[in-house]
Amino acid sequence: MKFFWLKKEPQGLSLILPVLLLGVAGIAVFLFLASSVSVSLAEILPKQDALKSREYLLGCLDEYLVHLNVDQSFSPTSMNFFDTACTSVVSDPVSGQKQIVLTMTKRSVTRQLTALVQLSPLSIIRISEP
Repeated sequence: MKFFWLKKEPQGLSLILPVLLLGVAGIAVFLFLASSVSVSLAEILPKQDALKSREYLLGCLDEYLVHLNVDQSFSPTSMNFFDTACTSVVSDPVSGQKQIVLTMTKRSVTRQLTALVQLSPLSIIRISEP
């Protein structure tokens, strides 16, 4: 009579190696994907901050022009727009015109634009970004 628990043949040992190899390969693929996602996020976030700060900067210019339409001597050094602040430098290069330099910083991104505005009738002559 032969008892099955007394067998000395390896059972299931040949299955361990493929399972371990698949596990190591899966971990390698996961680590590669995780590193590529973190690198792409590091590239995307500053671009999003730059686009948002440009939108806020143009909104700040719009707000400035609304006030300038009512009061032609309007020239604050800082304007709050949503949760950020724009700093402005205003000069009069020619009589009847104003040059407005607006600057905004969002996290690590600083954006600046220069607008040349004719006062009567109120119109934008040129907008430039360095």
